[in-house]
Amino acid sequence: MVKKNDTVQSAPSRRERSKADKLRRILAASEKLFSRQGFDKTTVQQIADEADVGAGTLFLYVSDKSELLLKLFHSAMELELKRAIKRLKTEKKPVAAIRRFLLDMMGPYEKDRELSKVFFREFLFHKGQIRAELDQQTSEILQALQEAIQAAQADRQVDARVDPSVGALQIYTIFHATLAFHLAGCLPGAPNLTIESLLHSAWQGLAPRT
Repeated sequence: MVKKNDTVQSAPSRRERSKADKLRRILAASEKLFSRQGFDKTTVQQIADEADVGAGTLFLYVSDKSELLLKLFHSAMELELKRAIKRLKTEKKPVAAIRRFLLDMMGPYEKDRELSKVFFREFLFHKGQIRAELDQQTSEILQALQEAIQAAQADRQVDARVDPSVGALQIYTIFHATLAFHLAGCLPGAPNLTIESLLHSAWQGLAPRT
């Protein structure tokens, strides 16, 4: 026999599962249509129809179409970021580890460069509900880079006077600049070679001074 309290406690769980399922369908529909016909040609109504939800229901989860794209990239990056941070912490050679970390971060953008261009634009200026999640993800990347620099300082491979937070921001800037030029099609060389060259130059500035 089900107790009254058990029934009350199980109801929110069922609602949450229903909400999660709807969001999953909405995101899957968005990814399918964005990839098939492009971001600009896809309408919110098409996404709602594909996900088998009402357009009004869709707007309970996101503020606009752009936020759907941001959620897709955020989810893809979240999976890659966890693996990349784990590898970064176990690698003993800091320059090689950070280079691999930055290239790992670039991976999700290579799957669909046209969608990545839209994401890059919206990532910079979108102010919807997803903003806090995107900023938190950026903070995690910067924190991982900062810890890598601190580890290198402890191993005397980075000057003790270097501010790890500034060094992390410098390296993250290399990643974003390389990604932007790559997506724009005006990068002078391959992304991996460009990152390697810029990182090598930046690391020289971080090295212990004699």
